[in-house]
Amino acid sequence: MQVPINAFKDALRSCQPQLGLWLGLANAYVGELLASTGFDWLALDAEHAPNDPRSILPQLQAIASYPAHPVVRTASSDAVLLKQYLDLGVQTVLAAPAPTADRCT
Repeated sequence: MQVPINAFKDALRSCQPQLGLWLGLANAYVGELLASTGFDWLALDAEHAPNDPRSILPQLQAIASYPAHPVVRTASSDAVLLKQYLDLGVQTVLAAPAPTADRCT
């Protein structure tokens, strides 16, 4: 199986400007509508919106036939949660940083 090319990350590496939009409505119809408008990327927000792996999957499916690249912002950087999104086929994940230890002790 050939690994899919991540055109979004390739464009960032070559310093090409990328225009995108944040989606927080947890709705596949909205995802498809916005994917058809010419944005380079669409961020599916699962941190500050009512998204989880079950609602992200239909949005990914709706966006898949368009050139817009989905970026999933996760609610945490928990390894189990990240693996669930990767299992859905997400190529680009924007994860919150892992909590740091208290530096005052």
